[in-house]
Amino acid sequence: MPKFRFDAGEGAFYKIDDFSGDADVFFLTHIHNDHLGGLHDGWNRGRVCCSKQTFALLKTKFKGLNSSCFEVVEMNRSHIIRINSKVALSIFAINANHTPGSVMFHVSGSFGNRLHSGDFRFDPKIHNTDNFPCLSRVDELYLDTTLFHPSWSFSLTKEQSCEIIVNIIREFGSDREIHLVLDYFGQESIIKAIYKAFEEKIFVNLEAHLNAQTRHVWTAWSRSSHIKHAVTTKKDSSVRFHACSTRRPRAHSNPAPLDEEDNCTVYMVKKTFCKERKQKFPIIIRPSTLAFSRKDCEQENDEFLKTGPIVRVCFEDGRLDQYGIFRVFYSMHATHSELCNFYDITGKPEKVYQGMPGQVPERIANEKLEDSMEMSKISHGSNQMRLRTVSDGTNMLYGEIDFDKESVYKVLKRTEEAYREWFSRTFELSDVISGTKHQRDNEGGETSAAAGTQAPQCHDRPSLLRIVSLKQAGRQYARIKYQEFAESNEFEKENAVNR
Repeated sequence: MPKFRFDAGEGAFYKIDDFSGDADVFFLTHIHNDHLGGLHDGWNRGRVCCSKQTFALLKTKFKGLNSSCFEVVEMNRSHIIRINSKVALSIFAINANHTPGSVMFHVSGSFGNRLHSGDFRFDPKIHNTDNFPCLSRVDELYLDTTLFHPSWSFSLTKEQSCEIIVNIIREFGSDREIHLVLDYFGQESIIKAIYKAFEEKIFVNLEAHLNAQTRHVWTAWSRSSHIKHAVTTKKDSSVRFHACSTRRPRAHSNPAPLDEEDNCTVYMVKKTFCKERKQKFPIIIRPSTLAFSRKDCEQENDEFLKTGPIVRVCFEDGRLDQYGIFRVFYSMHATHSELCNFYDITGKPEKVYQGMPGQVPERIANEKLEDSMEMSKISHGSNQMRLRTVSDGTNMLYGEIDFDKESVYKVLKRTEEAYREWFSRTFELSDVISGTKHQRDNEGGETSAAAGTQAPQCHDRPSLLRIVSLKQAGRQYARIKYQEFAESNEFEKENAVNR
């Protein structure tokens, strides 16, 4: 896609979340990588306007950042950005409810009024014309359309999602380790909710071999005045909550420690369970949005999604998938119904565009928006009625657990057995300690020779396990094994714990 600049009048231009090419002024809505295109250490192409929190996070990401190029704009107040003697822009930074410091930019000039939403999660308590009168003055709306599809017409708030996570831990995590996939800015509310509910900190292992992006997130959390009280970087056997990641570390991201597989990926959580001969599989919780997409639910033959006149997302209290992971809906983006509400709040501007960083905005037909609003109303009402009348979804709106607990424990038991079998087939015992090998040969050599067989391997000594590299980890075997389970009617029935 070609790069795009916004006309500010009198031959001046500005860019949003794109730092390649030239412009008179640049605006950065938030810290996520897909909005930092072209920004790097020593960048000096022009002036960048962003919030105070975003600027602080940038300085921890880019050690050689040229601070003189940045202008901090205070959130929820108006600013005048003078480009030259003829052009000045009036800027209002609005809380986007996406990541720490994320903002929308309301930009006014000779061209009229433009609202650049960036990535945002709609919250009617924040995004209304009483708080921000400028929302009623929008001629052009550049919208975060990540979830702009009728499938996403209903959603749980961040608070409801956090409540679901807390309740899963209460119901099933009293005697198990808890590992949560937390590796994105914007998941801070989950950490705060867990700390508030259990008064226990979440361990972020900064000594591990981490992906660079995960390391940046965890380091920032450990230093943030808003959240550092709820996390710890100290290894302690008594710590029950652990952060993990889905991002595998790259070879060049940071020097590998002595154990090349000392990382905190979900894969390694499962592998450690096998390696250390733990009795119970840990509770692994992965907050997710796309896992609840229409396509994903259809693949699992989810009748709850398919029935009814309107396509609906499968919103459950949290699915326990075939890999032993609890999936809980958690979104940092506005859903379809929320986008329709936001469009209404902004006065239904004539020009609405799909806003993607650095790309030519794609116009959204007003007829499509009007149809979407009607569809959203029907679908949202249908979802509410269905969730309140169907037994498997009755309490879902309030984040209360309605699992068949016996089935959950059966699935966890199956998971434990499957991973142990996978581990025994994938990884071999290695005589890495020569003394041990020599001792075993001396003790068992004569007996084995007399019997015409080799000495039996000792499976109770995890210190002898040779951990091969991730590339040799046999992940394909695990997939095949779980596919066999998924195709089994019995397993499918047990795995549909809350449908």
